[in-house]
Amino acid sequence: QPEHIFFIGCCSNLKVIMLLLLPLLPPPWVLVGSGADRSAGPNLELLLKEATEAYRAGDYSRALALCQAVSAALPNRADVLLLMGAICYQLKDFQQCIAYNDRCILIDPNLAEAHANLANALQQLGNIDMAIVYYQSALRLKPFFTDAYNNMASALVAKGLIPEAMDCYMQALRVNPRLVDVHNNLGDLWRAQGVLGRA
Repeated sequence: QPEHIFFIGCCSNLKVIMLLLLPLLPPPWVLVGSGADRSAGPNLELLLKEATEAYRAGDYSRALALCQAVSAALPNRADVLLLMGAICYQLKDFQQCIAYNDRCILIDPNLAEAHANLANALQQLGNIDMAIVYYQSALRLKPFFTDAYNNMASALVAKGLIPEAMDCYMQALRVNPRLVDVHNNLGDLWRAQGVLGRA
């Protein structure tokens, strides 16, 4: 049972990274390494905890340095790679974000958050087609992943695929009807289509 995981949750402007504990639902989480990797020892686990706290506090350079120290000792910890990718996204180093999430997927192919984070970075770099592919893979792994639906919708809007984007927003709202950002994004699309009553 992981304690928390990091996920880059994007709004329609793809600039927001959020963090939350696993019992909640929307974006970010950590500590999903395999049992074999769990022999990190108290010092490395403490470094990882400090890195998580630095990330939450917005001290991304320190968080990255701490993660790099852990990763040097435990290069196959998927949770550390996921956090490093989230930090690099926040630092706008999208290529490195992609690299860390790519490695994370190699280690844990079923980690939907890594697929979605990679998609977010690809979208920032303008590679919309590949971003959509990774959002789809995240949703295959985690069908009720509302943030992936929301973010894939913004990629579909960028491609001019408005009906498909609306469907993504509505899928997210079927999972959780109280998602304010999704309601706003869907309403913006209805207004853009001139359907004011639905907005």
